[in-house]
Amino acid sequence: MSNIFSGSAIVAWVGAILWTIGLVFNANATQEKHGKSVSEVLQVPSTIETESGKEVGFQQSNQPHEDLDAVLWIQTSAEYGAVARQTFRAARAAVGDALVDSKWTASTEQKKIFDSKTDRKLSELPPAVVLDVDETVLDNSRYQVGLIESGGEYSPEGWKAYVEKQVATPVPGAVEFVKACRTAGVTVIFVTNREHDVETATRENLIAHGLMEKDDPDLIFTKYEKEEWTSDKKSRREELARKYRILLLLGDDLNDFIATQYHSSSEVRRKVGDQYKDWFGERWFILPNPNYGGWEQSLYDWENAVSSSTKRKRKREKMVR
Repeated sequence: MSNIFSGSAIVAWVGAILWTIGLVFNANATQEKHGKSVSEVLQVPSTIETESGKEVGFQQSNQPHEDLDAVLWIQTSAEYGAVARQTFRAARAAVGDALVDSKWTASTEQKKIFDSKTDRKLSELPPAVVLDVDETVLDNSRYQVGLIESGGEYSPEGWKAYVEKQVATPVPGAVEFVKACRTAGVTVIFVTNREHDVETATRENLIAHGLMEKDDPDLIFTKYEKEEWTSDKKSRREELARKYRILLLLGDDLNDFIATQYHSSSEVRRKVGDQYKDWFGERWFILPNPNYGGWEQSLYDWENAVSSSTKRKRKREKMVR
């Protein structure tokens, strides 16, 4: 024991632990589409030899993690696939209704533009559907697995590394929906809060799964692609509303459909959702995302820098008893 925990060995041991945690996290980002395990992809050793020549074993984090059930529901349940396919099937039917109604729009921004201007008719614009990317057409649950296995939390650097590996897979029903829209002559546009510097990787990931074609024009509108394109998607929807008749909006977060107050509370978000309740299932179609989003951040007042324990405390306070 004294040899294993000598000064230099301790430094090596701590360094090895940190190295392994990093590997486990990045493993999820580098998993191949055919589902290789963490150890297969990275060839992570189950033991490491100390200075004394003895081997010490490693274990992945087995600590409780609040995303565990949510990730498993997405990855393993029949119910998640059923809900996703059901949503896209209903959206396909709505596209048909929207195409024959020349006054139909799913954009509140577009409605305001054409209510105030008469120089151009809404029916003259080419039809389009606007979709979010993450947890709407691409499933990133493997990224969440990396956080669970490492005991880590979201970081912009880790997320960027994951996106650049292009290992996200299609949400059930998404590919069929996109192909049906294209067959009907409807332009498919992606409005995502992925940063602009990962747009190329995002495009390649979408192309790989048939969600875009190689010769498609730039139909991905990323955050800060223009200075005014912040995480609030309103400015991008306004720009698109002047070029296309927006038939449907699809996403996993309220921000994909309507602008709310900056960092609004969960109560305000629910009121906005209730205000447009008749639009959901007709013009707006939402996919389930139990892992993250505005719904979660609003529970701890959008203070992402506070500790995990503080976030959990604030979340527990929001439960209805």
